[in-house]
Amino acid sequence: MYIRHKSKLDPRLRELAILQVGYLAKSPYELLAPRQARPRVRVSDDEIRAVGEETAGRPTKLDPLAKTVLRAAREMTNDLAMSDETFATLEKALGRENVIDLTLAIAFYNAVVRLLGTLQIDVSRNTRHTSNSIRCRDNIRSVASSARRKKCFCATVGTRRSGLTS
Repeated sequence: MYIRHKSKLDPRLRELAILQVGYLAKSPYELLAPRQARPRVRVSDDEIRAVGEETAGRPTKLDPLAKTVLRAAREMTNDLAMSDETFATLEKALGRENVIDLTLAIAFYNAVVRLLGTLQIDVSRNTRHTSNSIRCRDNIRSVASSARRKKCFCATVGTRRSGLTS
């Protein structure tokens, strides 16, 4: 997928934006997925906690660019569009291409949380793990136990509304 693998946007900023979308939407998937990606993109536990603090308007130690990225995600999620001021600030710091990529990421993950919520897809049972330290919430088993695949695929999609079941 372009947003995750080919975009020139700093992966840390992208993941912070995704976390903000997930936080606002109260989406278990978007809150869990970036945490699983965290070792690769270097989003710290403090930065993850700062998303909620920034949302509540409390001070954090995030750098100004990260705060602006979170503001952009909040504006697009809550108001459907990024303000001119936020867009201009990001464009000055990141360049137009990266702002467009950030906008695409925020819009895409807003669509994902709405799809998952509407179809009532239980993603806590549909998570691919790639680290020995991550364990399934429902089927507690380590990745190491599936040595042949070196990945764990815990249950398949289960949803009441789409007719798909595991």
